[in-house]
Amino acid sequence: MEPLIELCDLVAKNPNNFREKLSWMCGRCPTPEGLISGSPCVTRPQLNAVIAVARFLSKCPDHSDIRPESLVLGFLRSVPASFSQSFWPNSFGEDAIASSYKDFLGYVVKATELSEDFASEVAECMGEILISAVSNVKGDLGICRSFLRALAHSFLPILPQDGDKLITCLFDNFVSNGSSGFSPGTVSSSTSSPASRSQQNGRNSPRNGVSMTSGSSSSAASKVADDATTASSRGSGMNGGRSADNVKRMIASFEEESLESLEKQEIAFTLITHILDKAEVDIKLVEVVMKFVTEQLQLMLAFLKIRKSDWTEQGPQLKARVNAKISVYQAAAKLKVKSLSSLNLDAKASKHMALRSASALIDGAKACLSSVWRKLRVCEELFSSLLALIGKIALTREGQQLRVLLIHFKILVQEVCLQVDTCGASQGVMFESVLKTSCQIIEFGWNTDRSPIDTFILGLATSIRDRNDYESQDGKEKQVAPIMQLNIIRLLADLTVSVKKPEVVDMILPLFIECLEEGDASTPGLMRLRLLDAVSYIASLGFEKSYRETIVLLTRGYLSKLSSVESTESKTLAPEATTERVETLPAGLLLIAKALTNSKLRSDYRHRLLSLCSDVGLAAESKSGRSGADFLGPLLPAVAEICSDFVPSVDVEPSLLKLFRNLWFYIALFGLAPPVEKNQVATKSVSATLTSVGSMGSVAFQAVGGPYMWSSDWSVAVQRIAQGTPPLVVSSVKWLEDELELNALHNPGSRRGNGNEKAAVTNRTALSAALGGRVEVAAMSTISGVKATYLLAVAFLEIIRFSSNGGILNGDSSIIASRSAFSCAFEYLKTPNLIPSVSQSLTAVVHQAYEAAILWLEGQISETGDAAEIRESVLSVHASFLIKSMSQREENIRNLSISLLTRLRDKFPQILWNSSCLDSLLFSVPNESPSLVNDPAMIATIRSLFQKIVGEWIIVSLSFAPCTTQGLLQVIRHDSVEQLLLLGRLLQGTTNLYWNFSRHPAATGTFFTLMLFGLKFCSCQSQSNLQNFRMGLQLLEDRIYRASLGWFAYEPEWYDINNTIFSQIEAQSVSVFVHHLQNEHTGSPLDPKGRVRENGSSFNELKDQYHPVWGHMENYEVGRNKRKQLLLMLCQHESDRLEVWAQPTNSKESTPSRPKITSDKWIEYARTAFAVDPRIAFCLVSRFPTNAFLKAEMTQLVQVNIVELRSIPEALPYFVTPKAVDENSPLLQQLPHWAACSITQAFEFLTPQYKGHPRIMAYVLRALESYPPERVTFFMPQLVQALRYDEGKLVEGYLVRAAHRNDTFAHILIWQMEGELVPESGKDPASGKNSSFQAILPIVKQRIIDGFNPKARDMYEREFDFIDKVTSISGVLFPLPKEERRAGIKRELEKIELNGEDLYLPTDLTKFVRGIQVDSGIPLQSAAKVPIMITFNVVDRHGDHNDLKPLGCIFKVGDDCRQDLLALQVISLLKDIFDAIGLKLYLCPYGVLPTGPERGIIEVVANSRSRSQMGETTDGGLYEIFQQDYGPVGSPSFEAARQNFIVSSAGYAVASLLLQPKDRHNGNLLFDNFGRLVHIDFGFILETSPGGNMRFESAHFKLSHEMTQLLDPSGVMKSETWYQFVGLCVKGYLAARRYMDGIINTVLLMIDSGLPCFSRGDPIGNLRKRFHPEMSEREAANFMIRICTDAYNKWTTAGYDLIQYLQQGIEK
Repeated sequence: MEPLIELCDLVAKNPNNFREKLSWMCGRCPTPEGLISGSPCVTRPQLNAVIAVARFLSKCPDHSDIRPESLVLGFLRSVPASFSQSFWPNSFGEDAIASSYKDFLGYVVKATELSEDFASEVAECMGEILISAVSNVKGDLGICRSFLRALAHSFLPILPQDGDKLITCLFDNFVSNGSSGFSPGTVSSSTSSPASRSQQNGRNSPRNGVSMTSGSSSSAASKVADDATTASSRGSGMNGGRSADNVKRMIASFEEESLESLEKQEIAFTLITHILDKAEVDIKLVEVVMKFVTEQLQLMLAFLKIRKSDWTEQGPQLKARVNAKISVYQAAAKLKVKSLSSLNLDAKASKHMALRSASALIDGAKACLSSVWRKLRVCEELFSSLLALIGKIALTREGQQLRVLLIHFKILVQEVCLQVDTCGASQGVMFESVLKTSCQIIEFGWNTDRSPIDTFILGLATSIRDRNDYESQDGKEKQVAPIMQLNIIRLLADLTVSVKKPEVVDMILPLFIECLEEGDASTPGLMRLRLLDAVSYIASLGFEKSYRETIVLLTRGYLSKLSSVESTESKTLAPEATTERVETLPAGLLLIAKALTNSKLRSDYRHRLLSLCSDVGLAAESKSGRSGADFLGPLLPAVAEICSDFVPSVDVEPSLLKLFRNLWFYIALFGLAPPVEKNQVATKSVSATLTSVGSMGSVAFQAVGGPYMWSSDWSVAVQRIAQGTPPLVVSSVKWLEDELELNALHNPGSRRGNGNEKAAVTNRTALSAALGGRVEVAAMSTISGVKATYLLAVAFLEIIRFSSNGGILNGDSSIIASRSAFSCAFEYLKTPNLIPSVSQSLTAVVHQAYEAAILWLEGQISETGDAAEIRESVLSVHASFLIKSMSQREENIRNLSISLLTRLRDKFPQILWNSSCLDSLLFSVPNESPSLVNDPAMIATIRSLFQKIVGEWIIVSLSFAPCTTQGLLQVIRHDSVEQLLLLGRLLQGTTNLYWNFSRHPAATGTFFTLMLFGLKFCSCQSQSNLQNFRMGLQLLEDRIYRASLGWFAYEPEWYDINNTIFSQIEAQSVSVFVHHLQNEHTGSPLDPKGRVRENGSSFNELKDQYHPVWGHMENYEVGRNKRKQLLLMLCQHESDRLEVWAQPTNSKESTPSRPKITSDKWIEYARTAFAVDPRIAFCLVSRFPTNAFLKAEMTQLVQVNIVELRSIPEALPYFVTPKAVDENSPLLQQLPHWAACSITQAFEFLTPQYKGHPRIMAYVLRALESYPPERVTFFMPQLVQALRYDEGKLVEGYLVRAAHRNDTFAHILIWQMEGELVPESGKDPASGKNSSFQAILPIVKQRIIDGFNPKARDMYEREFDFIDKVTSISGVLFPLPKEERRAGIKRELEKIELNGEDLYLPTDLTKFVRGIQVDSGIPLQSAAKVPIMITFNVVDRHGDHNDLKPLGCIFKVGDDCRQDLLALQVISLLKDIFDAIGLKLYLCPYGVLPTGPERGIIEVVANSRSRSQMGETTDGGLYEIFQQDYGPVGSPSFEAARQNFIVSSAGYAVASLLLQPKDRHNGNLLFDNFGRLVHIDFGFILETSPGGNMRFESAHFKLSHEMTQLLDPSGVMKSETWYQFVGLCVKGYLAARRYMDGIINTVLLMIDSGLPCFSRGDPIGNLRKRFHPEMSEREAANFMIRICTDAYNKWTTAGYDLIQYLQQGIEK
């Protein structure tokens, strides 16, 4: 089915171009006549076809074919017959039938939506079909219900007048079961109208309506339900006994209904809903329906209130009944709303009815809430449907009933919020349904009637603060109000965020805030927490007013909680108070920080949060019993979020800068920063909540050395804040000496201020530790306590910047020097007149920050991919900034920059050749710095400094430059690990994207040299400085192996650059690589036990795991050895190939003997290659084409893994075989998904052995359609022959379509077909196959001509008229005497006029004809024919149209040119092969085209003459003629002509070996003005020869004595030119062998053409043998050498020339 669907979609996109395919699909469908027979049945193919045609109609309304509609309508009309199992295929079960109905009806529905006419036709038959399905008696009820379920899902159009009849039928058969008053006879009654029937039904109803029965229940059930409902609402009072009886009767009534009847009711209600939507229904009938479903909903209320224990049924049976019954009620509710919209009522009645319906739906929703089944999915769906219908009613009739509806709806909302199970993180389906419906109503009413909307929202909001008197109620009921209030709060918050209207925010938020400040929620509790969450959620919308009110509330609330800590009241506070401070308020602040997008509000919020942190820090610092971290820490995530987009490198307001300074002061004071020491100092354990101020020392040391005692989220937040914090330099004048502001950061009651010397000593000690001991504590005696704390904060900030992400500040996506965190660290050093201890401390901060940066960079050293790129970018940014800092005015900054840059360069030498660093170093102009203006001395100093640094930079760079890659390895092997890892990353990046390597044959040596370099690099792992990177090196080695194997995922190719040394170097490169593989350590690349000792992990230990290079593997070591052996074998083969190419004439076997590969080993190679990459396995077969073991194993692998190979056309021959065609293999079903193959491969599938299989033909044509018509034109003879086997007319369709896309394609096709026509005298009446082929040709031709547009038709008529006039001259000349024929040609040519400037010669499509040289006409010699040669004036089609050139053509009548055309096709293929690989062999495939039966045009080889003609003017041989024409031997012109003769002779030697052309006398050998040889006249090729196939010419190609004189001046086959000739022949033959299949397929498709070359023997088999696919490259080269030696002055060659001279007078 899937291929048929794909074909259908293809046809639907362009039906006009695929009419044949559409006809084929329609032909597979069941006929309408067959479907109305006595016992119709369909097969699976017919069913699939009709569904596909229906799909076609659903996608393509604009088509001209009427068959699809008629077939689909015919199948639709046969639906009543399909209710019998005998209609369907034998294997079809009920599920398959249901699926077929669903697909078919779904497509037909879409088709009716696209076409009104088709919809009308469908509507005409749908009424009877539906009645037949509903009232079916004889058919299978299960099949009927499957159809009705599918119809309920995809309802088709019906006639408007059928509505009453269909509704009545549905009620009588599926709802009332005969007791409703809907008489079955009314369906066919024609005397009473639907209205009268409705009235009659109304009179018969016990309650002035249809009796409310379901299945077998009677109207008594309704009464019982009403009683039960009433009793339930009253509770268990005096009537309790009576109520129990009513419930029992009602349950009994329900249990009497069968599940089948319930399913029918659901189907009926759904279908009636569709009918009301599609048809006109009598109003009174609608009223009856309305009353019926209304009472059904009343029954629903009673049903939902029944307790589970009251039912007689239990378990799965009860659950099934409940699910079915609730589904019925859901369908009934939808029908009620639809009926309401169908009633034609006045405004007042409509409003009243809508409110009643809405009230009923709300009551039903309430029943769902209280039902014991409320957690069932079907009950939740019922509740959602009821609410959706309520919303639908609210949105109709312009919201007239909105006010009253919302009053009832608000009660429903409150009841939902009363549910205990909705009070949680996830409220559930019912809560979400209420929220969704509320949003819909608010969105609708906002623009129509806003007043009730406001009332609804305010009503819900005010219910939060309602105070109820619970004194008289028990404790359990007291918990109801808080639950409802909590859920309403959440609902209102979600509602506000969903509608996103500031007016709604202004209604709700003030009430929430009022509750928080004055109401019940002003004290700690769950309601307060929920309200705080809500106001935060609302503030996150970003409306300015609500944002500001909320932020004031939250910040004030946080500070108030802080003040209450440790107070006397704190001991009596509820636990929610702590939750509020620690969780709720910080979470709200974080939510707002994440959600705000307005830059103005974010800036304001940043300022407010930082101010809050300052206030909290000041207040918390005085809490003697608690650590300030408890109070400041929870705020840090929100601060980090709001600072995430703050750029610290721009100008910052002083007030904001002070707030940042205060924040970091308290971070340092409270120990909130992550430890900055690499080696943690030993400290005593410190509790999370410190109990005395004396613990300050422990906090300080712990902050420096760890361990970190707070939440990890706080630590991450501090690191994020550091990236957005500007340098803490508040004032540029005496900023550190002025301690007033710093002292103000201490609370007056704190014992940590300046007055506490003990605290000061502790701070100085902690600062010294943070600075790594670079400044002794004794040297800090002049630094006060607050100064020490401040400097400690600076140290924390600057070090954390680098330790967290390498030291990159916030900013845009580009990483530039200004984002280096050194820019902040250096700012402190720019302050003048610092006291020495402070200056030393700030300098030490910079050094510690640098050490943190180094640690981060080293920690990233083993990263690859994006992480490695980020690491290098960070390194480059820091180096560039330090370079630019060398031009600063301050000498201390310059010196520090140079020091750090030198250390960075020595640590990471790759910055030496980093382009950004070099640009910064070489193009920084010191005198452009603003600080250096008008200071020539400073400019000179800095320039001198830069020159010195640049000189050192260059010297160091050169020291790293090796002479060779081997030298580089030797240098770095004993040097720093950074250099090794730099190369490692280079190789990792190079081999990671192995598919990007060039696969050009000329890149072979370079590629394998690089791979060898990589393997040698991996051998460095034994060095001690790489012990920690063995796993990475092993991964690199795997990538090198993968890249090396990837080289063999492409067909083996050649390339010749006419440079023997280059070819030898290429071969040697692969040979060296092979040698390294053979001598490489065969075991693990790690230690002898195959594991990494330092961490115990190794790829060798991986089993049944995923490897980053090889994917899933069972055993790494076993797989590694197999891959290595495969690579070694492939590289040995490649080395052998390249060696033959480099030394083609060396007949000795230069490769050492190797052990024979066993069959099991070949199979292992195939499996290993396939596991790495299936393409490698396919190319493995290409390298060894006759290896049966490989082919058999590959066939099995392909067929098992066929789905994964769809993108590989090379897999086709392994499952598309004649055997697969005979067996109609299911594997052929994969062809619609397969990638397009080559043209020649496609031609093989057109041959008779594939029997025109439709799947194969469809694939072939898809492949051909993927190529432009001009590329396929070359193979036109083969395409015409394919018509012989085109039983499905697919080839014909392709040819016609291509012809209409391209005029030239059409013309060549018509000429080729006319050339295939057999003249009357040559017809063979016994050839039935040929006669059918002959009959189809004129039909195809006429189809092409009929499809031409006017422009194409005009072009066709003018071109063919021109060619016919020229060709017909031969017939005019035939009666004339020979001496008058030339004059006759001139007369006829003078009559021809060129009709247009776009006429062309068919033998050369690149030329336009501009005129005829009338004097050029020459009659040629022929026994009974008059061929003529004419010269035309032509211009290049795409060139200068004023540049006229002559072009001669021979027009033949009575000669069959088709065999010449085939030979020249092969020669043209060989020419393309030689050109593609750069092989300088010359071939001249001149143009030939048959234009009719035994008629054709042959292009004249320009500036040439035959060897026979040359002999008429001189008695010498070729050697003498060449000297006459080109100068003496040794002259440049003679040697150039000799070289041209060599390359052309070699080219034709290869072509002659394959084609075996005979009759090679001197009249068929041409020589052009450049000395190049050209063969013509291919009347005898392959297995035929002159003289009744005497095969006198035994040499494979002609190499006469006079030819050897030019080729071999030595005369003994020892000369350099002879070796050159033989070498070219060998290379040409080797190149042709690579394309053996394409050449053979081109010839194979012509085998039934009747050409003489196929008349005897086994031409195709012998052609294949001449390629010798079983030979290795060296064996094939030696074979070609023997062929050349054998042809050398063969006596039969000279003998045949003598015979031709004696018989025909052709010069020897």
